[in-house]
Amino acid sequence: MSVQNTTPPTPAEAPTPLSTPPRARLFETRGTLTPRRTVILGILGGENNPEDGTLYMYNLLEAARFCCVADGDPPFGQKYGQMTDHWNLTNKWWITFGLMNKTVDPSEGLDYELLREAL
Repeated sequence: MSVQNTTPPTPAEAPTPLSTPPRARLFETRGTLTPRRTVILGILGGENNPEDGTLYMYNLLEAARFCCVADGDPPFGQKYGQMTDHWNLTNKWWITFGLMNKTVDPSEGLDYELLREAL
């Protein structure tokens, strides 16, 4: 029976990102790109572009709309205050999987005070 090496990969062995981030701008603003930073930027993308297939980071107003703190609809066809729906759905599944034994009201676990203060 052989024993597998369970040592995590070193940064030099990090996977190649799916897209190449805009390196010139990053060198100017963030310094040298390391393999780990390159992988992270390959996932997040160099720009906050919802069309490029990478993760999209909400801006403050979009996050506030998603959490029912600011008026208006969040992006991507989501509805105003949809965070409460996500809370309820997750709570339901955690009960189904036996990780929780009762429903918890969203107001007991969600706190939007930082969003309110930042607006």
